[in-house]
Amino acid sequence: MSYPTITAGKLLDAMLRARGFDPDYTTLTTKEKAQYADVANNALRAAWEDERWPQLMRCERRQFRPTWDVATTYAAGHQCYYDGVYYESELDGNVGNQPDTDDGTNWTALSVSEGDMIPFLPFAQPWADDNGLAVAAFDATGVDLEAFAYELDPLTKPDAAPVRGCRFWMNSVLLPANASTPARPYVRYRPVAPEITYTAWAAGTAYAAQELVYTADDGKCWEALRASTGAAPAASAEDWVEVGVPKMFADYIRLRARADLASDDEGKWKTLGLAEEELEKLRERHLAQTNARRGPMFTFRRGSRRDV
Repeated sequence: MSYPTITAGKLLDAMLRARGFDPDYTTLTTKEKAQYADVANNALRAAWEDERWPQLMRCERRQFRPTWDVATTYAAGHQCYYDGVYYESELDGNVGNQPDTDDGTNWTALSVSEGDMIPFLPFAQPWADDNGLAVAAFDATGVDLEAFAYELDPLTKPDAAPVRGCRFWMNSVLLPANASTPARPYVRYRPVAPEITYTAWAAGTAYAAQELVYTADDGKCWEALRASTGAAPAASAEDWVEVGVPKMFADYIRLRARADLASDDEGKWKTLGLAEEELEKLRERHLAQTNARRGPMFTFRRGSRRDV
């Protein structure tokens, strides 16, 4: 993460104080904890998707196909990537045949520029990067097609020209099949918003990958990296990763929670107005000074439409 965060526990304390409760003397039921988590996640997602916030954007190198694996059995037509080149399997039962040393019996080299393959990147990419590491999913509203893919890293080459002609296609971003598209483009995108939970971790529970848990002693939320049972989140970096809440959205979430959980209509609308004012301050603070390209979306706010 490239942005400062606060723990889920600190956010819960802030939401309770916003409603006039002292966190030190407030005991929540399981149902109430779930309600606070739902409210916080809805507010976080609303703020996250409101703009392409520069702090939330990522820039990394991606590839169009999985890296060839010596133990994988490939069927005819399956495609892979190896050492800078894409290949297509010529036959079923293709296993252990390294593409770059093949005589053409098992593999045929593909060219992106000549249209031999469809160069697309799924929103949720099922394959790892060239180093075998999992990659984050694209948030569709966080992709600017006009400034999405690059041959050179735009973080180190500010004048790098983006690849033109990118478009959305079947839950993916499709790049043009021509000479302007590199084999492994750098892509700039906003990942999907994180989520939190206040459901406590239990030592005897079997957890699957991507499940969320909460540890009350340190106020932290965790996401499972793989299936596990009995692996304490704070002591097992291979099994769990902490999920923090962007600090920049903390006040907005606090106000939205107060509004969403308010019982009287007048107080609800007044607090919603304060929440929107907080979001507008964030836009002025984080977008105006960076010349960030604002997202092609619109936001409904109390009966009006704001085009951006």
